[in-house]
Amino acid sequence: SKDFSTILGKNSSFTGTITTSDQIIIDGSINAKINCSNILTINGSFTGSINTNTLISNGNISGNITSNHTTLNPSSTLNGNISTNTLTINKSATFIGDCKTNQSKETK
Repeated sequence: SKDFSTILGKNSSFTGTITTSDQIIIDGSINAKINCSNILTINGSFTGSINTNTLISNGNISGNITSNHTTLNPSSTLNGNISTNTLTINKSATFIGDCKTNQSKETK
């Protein structure tokens, strides 16, 4: 869906805690703790901790991430630790930290 409930624009900054079930796009600079049960897209700069269903990074992240699905797109930078079920690191993305992948125990 192209409908995003929360967008922090390029010239925006925020410090604090965000808890939502809506999709979030961050184009600005944020220092926060985010709990998002939907899709979180970071195009700007983020410092803090993230707990989300899906993280898509096109920007710079400094902090720890817990998610079901994590994608670091080209030119993105992550300096921190990841706990995720699936991790995609695209060519020219930078990841500095540790990663723990959780494998589903479900039987198919």
